[in-house]
Amino acid sequence: MAHRTPTAPFNTHPDIIVIGAGIIGLLIAKQFAQSGHTVLLLERGASGHEASLAGGGILSSLQPWKQSKAMSALIAWSQRRYSTISEALHQATGIDPEFESAGLLIVDEPLSQAQRDRLQSEHSSRHFSQYSAQAHFPSINIQSHADYIAHTAHIRNPKLLLSLKRWVADQPNIQLIEHQHVERFEVVGNRINAVQTQSERFQAGHYVMATGAWSSLLAEQFSLHLPIKPIRGQMLRLRPSHTPFSSILLHKETYLIPRRSGKVLVGSTLEDCGFDKSTTAAAYQQLLKNADQIMPGLASAELLDHWAGLRPGTSRDRPIIDRLPKIKNGYICAGHFRYGLTSAPASAALLHALVNDSAPPSGLRFEPYQLEHPPEHLSPEKEKGEITPAFFNEHL
Repeated sequence: MAHRTPTAPFNTHPDIIVIGAGIIGLLIAKQFAQSGHTVLLLERGASGHEASLAGGGILSSLQPWKQSKAMSALIAWSQRRYSTISEALHQATGIDPEFESAGLLIVDEPLSQAQRDRLQSEHSSRHFSQYSAQAHFPSINIQSHADYIAHTAHIRNPKLLLSLKRWVADQPNIQLIEHQHVERFEVVGNRINAVQTQSERFQAGHYVMATGAWSSLLAEQFSLHLPIKPIRGQMLRLRPSHTPFSSILLHKETYLIPRRSGKVLVGSTLEDCGFDKSTTAAAYQQLLKNADQIMPGLASAELLDHWAGLRPGTSRDRPIIDRLPKIKNGYICAGHFRYGLTSAPASAALLHALVNDSAPPSGLRFEPYQLEHPPEHLSPEKEKGEITPAFFNEHL
């Protein structure tokens, strides 16, 4: 599809249907609308209410020293643009997504020299001995050392989603319909002719699946067995008496995110339990214990909220951004695991280029995200295409 002059409001046949209105689906819709195309967004529930809302809004890898190069490329491309995206949405909608350049402090991580060298070369990290770290971060429990990455940001994802939805609602060439569960694709030859929801039939020129943890269910119609499944993550929101730190803190599997309001987010668990979004007392107790180990005193903070979300877990080390096999006008953008929000701008831009048969954005390539592209680092779990607890513990 070439760039078009924005059209009048449409009724029945948009240029593209995007299935899934999380952060990735919303940014895909934004990308196409800004290039003058008509977009219909279909969301099975309420837009932006699944993994996009449930995460902490960290705009970097949690363990960049072992992130695949393909995933790192999407994250780095997005990181360079999130400040501009946030400011533009704030100006357009009056809703501030609260982009904060806060830094990331990695506490007591036993990095090899090669891993620390990668941190320093790719992220300009600074290494602190225990004595030096305690002098710089006196409120944090540091037992041996710390590594600090200054150029790390976070965003308040509920505000980001609210501003995006407001922006979408103001565009004449985007229509968002919530509570429309796509049940099947109507395929004629090598093209999708329509999608059928529980109540309506919709047609478009192109179709994109941005359906997160639910992607495997839709892909089965194309005999496509995606290595994607829901992985539950539970988080806490606390109100301590004071917040004596301004950076994101990471210790082993637990991270703390300070908000402007003085509240602190604590995340998160990794649980393979299907589409169950319930919270558990065991997770609450473990998260609170881990938080208190990082910053003593947090165990006595007021609990404001405890929630869970479903990430699109995958045995790949990067998402799938590709055409559907043997389908000329069908595409998938899914399997981002913990980095959907983090890599959403790059994913949307890459998908936009793919649909338009144009060159990929500068600094990105199509090949690493294709369905058949092999992973960079083969582990036993990856070789078999299995999704196991060991895989997720290794790939935060």
